Amino acid sequence: MKTVATITLLCVLFPLATLFAADTHWKSIYNADVDGDGIKERFLYALDKKSQNYDGNLTIKSKDGHVLWTHQWKMTPKDLESDLLMNEGNISISHWVRHFFDGTLVYGAKFEKVRIKKDDIDDDYMKFYSKREKIPAAKLKQEILSQKINATLYYRASWREDLVMLVYMPSLKKFIGYSGGEYNN
Repeated sequence: MKTVATITLLCVLFPLATLFAADTHWKSIYNADVDGDGIKERFLYALDKKSQNYDGNLTIKSKDGHVLWTHQWKMTPKDLESDLLMNEGNISISHWVRHFFDGTLVYGAKFEKVRIKKDDIDDDYMKFYSKREKIPAAKLKQEILSQKINATLYYRASWREDLVMLVYMPSLKKFIGYSGGEYNN
């Protein structure tokens, strides 16, 4: 009888506990053609609530699963909840993640095809990616400038001022950073 009572109690309380449990994982998916081949790549943005912080993750993959970009970072509750979400009009985390790619957030991601100018490129970024990719910085910069249209992605990472500015590099078949700083949607 004690076992039946315990099972009955669990059957009643477990659904209530999950009803009142706070979300701890959010994700959104966006699809866009990055390389101009007519096939959309997959952008995945995820936030996970940990005991003290949030873990952020942005991964971009081609249709065949090749990683074009991946970035993981930590956000404090102050940076996410008290800064980004409050500046967006006191929205919820689920709203933030759900609308991260759709252009309705002031500080959300922005994917666009634009022409990057010489003055837009930060030489320190070119040096960093030159070392990482083992390609001369001047060659990376020249490839960016030689494209008629650049596929770019801008997004916020650890805090509002942490703007990540990426450009797709056809020769590398992936994104690299080309600059950072303030931007307005």
